[in-house]
Amino acid sequence: MNPVIRVQRPWRVTLVAWVVFLFAATQAVSAWQAWTQQALLASLPLPVSLAFWVASGVIWAAAATAAACGLWRMHRWGALLTAIGAPLYLAAWVVERWLWGRTPDSVMGLPFATGVHAAGVILILAIVLAPGTLRRLTRS
Repeated sequence: MNPVIRVQRPWRVTLVAWVVFLFAATQAVSAWQAWTQQALLASLPLPVSLAFWVASGVIWAAAATAAACGLWRMHRWGALLTAIGAPLYLAAWVVERWLWGRTPDSVMGLPFATGVHAAGVILILAIVLAPGTLRRLTRS
């Protein structure tokens, strides 16, 4: 009999996996809301089409779900997907707010909100890319 070797998942990785999964859930809900509220959104002067909001939510939800599953199962690709996706989402979020959120309140609040998001991304990267964490992840 071949005993199965199980790698103990650090609590920090478990926490990040849950955060990434909750992010995926919010993106899925965002896509679903955009899809179900198409009549309302069509009546608003939005800078992009409804298809953009639905596709964006679906793509981010799928990528985040894959990353969360990879982290949960302690795969190195899950950590790398998270490490790539977190800053990429921050950049996309900032660009969307900067291009389309041109009200005075949104422009004034953008630096602070960006800083808060960046702090979260840095924390996620510090946990996922820590040498002790990476050593425990499997290469498959």
